Parts: sequence; C-alpha cells; structure tokens
Amino acid sequence: MEYKYTSNMLTQLRNVVPLFNDLFGLITFDTIEAAIPGEIMKNAEHVIITGCGDSYCAAIASRPVFRGVRAEAPRNIEAARYYNTFRDWDVEKLSKTIVCAISVSGGPVRPKETLLRFKEKGATVIAFTDHPESPLGQAAEYCISMNVPKFPSSPLIVPYMASMYAVMMFGLTLSCANGSITRAEAEQERQEILDYVNSYTDDLIGEIDRKTMEASEKWLAGGVDQYDYIGDGQEYATAFFGSAKLVESSGELTTIDDTEDWNHINFFNAKPKTTATLMVANEGSPSFSRLVETVGTVTVLGRPLLIVTDSDREFPESAVVCRLPKAKRPWINAMMQHLPLDFIAAYNGLLLNRAPYRSDTEHQNENPSVQTDPRIYGRFKNSKLELIF
Repeated sequence: MEYKYTSNMLTQLRNVVPLFNDLFGLITFDTIEAAIPGEIMKNAEHVIITGCGDSYCAAIASRPVFRGVRAEAPRNIEAARYYNTFRDWDVEKLSKTIVCAISVSGGPVRPKETLLRFKEKGATVIAFTDHPESPLGQAAEYCISMNVPKFPSSPLIVPYMASMYAVMMFGLTLSCANGSITRAEAEQERQEILDYVNSYTDDLIGEIDRKTMEASEKWLAGGVDQYDYIGDGQEYATAFFGSAKLVESSGELTTIDDTEDWNHINFFNAKPKTTATLMVANEGSPSFSRLVETVGTVTVLGRPLLIVTDSDREFPESAVVCRLPKAKRPWINAMMQHLPLDFIAAYNGLLLNRAPYRSDTEHQNENPSVQTDPRIYGRFKNSKLELIF
C-alpha cells in the first residue's frame, strides 16, 4: 500500500498486528507460573497494579481481568506516598496482597519506591520489566518480562500493548490459581485476545490511517490547537494513552477526563471551535448512555469530534467515526482501540514538523538553557526515593 506520509511511529502502527503476534507466544501460562509461585497466586485476596505514564494506562486497562480478588490500579504517586498513609496497616491482609509495578526499563524511581514500601509491610511485590537488573527489578521479589522489541526513536505503541498483555496473562493465571476460572477458560480468553488483534486487517488499519490523516489535516488547517480526550472506566486508559502519544509526538496541550467530570468542567472551555475532542465510546461500557449524551453535547458546542467505537449506532455526521471490531469481552478492546488516537498523534507530529519528545532544542523552550539545567534530569530517574509508612 502506498502512503502519503511515513515516519517511525507510523511504521510501528501499520505493523502493529504482526508485531503483537510475535509477542503473543513469548508470554504463556507456563512462563507466568515459572516466574511466580502458585501458592502466592492461589492465596492472594488483593492485587494492586501501578506504573507511570503508559504503564499506568496498562494497569488500568488490565485490572478487569483479575477475578476472585480485589484488584485496583492507583496512580503511582498514590501507591508510593499516599496509599494507607494516614491509617494503620493491616499486616494480615498485606500478607495476601500482591503489588505489581510496571516499567519496561525499570529505571524510574517511583515504581521502585512502591515495591520497597509494600515489601517492607509484608506484601508480595512483582516487577513487570524487561530489565531484572534495573532498580525496579532489584526491588522486586519476582519479575515478569514483557519481551518488548527495540524500535527507532518515536512515541512507542507496542511496549504499551506488551505491558498490558503481560499483566492480563498474570491476571488470567492468578484467576485460574484461585479457582475463579478453569485453565480451559483462561486459554480461551487468551486466544480471544489474539483473535481480536488479528481482526484488525490491513484494510481496516488502512481505513483508520486515512480517516485520521484527513482529520488531522482538517483540524490543523482550521486552527485546532487544543485536544480533549474522554473515556470512562477501562476506556479511560485508552483515552489517557492517546493523549500521552499526542504530547510525545507533537508537544501539544491535551486534557483527559471521564464523561461526568468533563460535563462538569471542560464543557466550559472558551475555544470550542479549536478544541478537538476525542472520545472512546464502546457499546459494552456501563456508561455508554452517558458517552452518547456527551457526544450530543460536544456536537452542539461545535467542537471537532472523533469517536472511537465498536457500536453500529448512528453518530452525528459532523463527527469522524472510527468503527472498530467488537471484542468478545469488553476488556479485550483495550488491546487495540487506541490505534485511531495513536494515528492522530503521529500525523499531528508530522504535519506540525515537530520532533518526537520535543527533542528539537529550537522549539523545546524559549530558554535554551533548559536543555542543560540539571534539575530537569530529576523528572523521574533521579527523583528522591523516600519510603512513607
């Protein structure tokens, strides 16, 4: 297929299906069971999953897979500094708690801080990282690798999918261990993940590519300079991830919210005509009716609108609608439904001629000295490690 534009990010997106197929066989039930003792999974009553940036999105997206346990996905700073900070710790419950921290590189301080904090209190701590020798890997009792391939410099898509898949596989394995599902049921759900990914044919990805390219061209020509992302529940993870890719690709201002708070707050944005709104609205979502209402509100405001959905319902003609395959289980949607948002990010970076991660020093900041200011390198790898009990 011939394309009008090419970039490292677009190449990754256009090949995401075979790339995931390569990853699929590297994480199996056997690999999870070899990494984590069965008794720990069998006896767990509480699972906490956390991470920063894309890893936090993966934590939110994978949480619904866990059955037979209370599973939650707090923000990493919440887990590291605020979780239970003003109450006494229940040591007995912590002995049946598993804390999972996700970071492909294992370098950021905050996930390590989280594991050290909970390990000190008696929880089992697991690192999802491709670098067991990293600070995160060293802080963990057990490590699970995501087997992420290397890519040329660009905002990354496949590592998010690999992280999500690894935690989902852990969730399926744990759910088998505690008797909530059978191994045959878990194998079936794993296969459904692969089937869903493979339902994204070359023709469908080409259609998504074309629609998002045209949307980006039209929006930028119309002066769009703000981007508002909306998603609920697990789909909040998709919206969050899409907004992150836009910032990484083009450096543009974004906001991210759920439908209810968006209607209470971002509704009042004073620049509707130049604020593009990107919504994830799947039919299986418990808040689908609220999402549909919000589509109506956005349309009345005259905002440029893109809807990512698996629904066949009619949406306003003014909206760009990316209709995606319907997964057999709503939580599987998260594996691929981010693609339209990723393509928007890739095209905005290209059309605005921005270097990924704002690495072009000319545009990085009006003050070029920001590049050499040592304080900027304390963003996450050199941040102070502090344990709060």
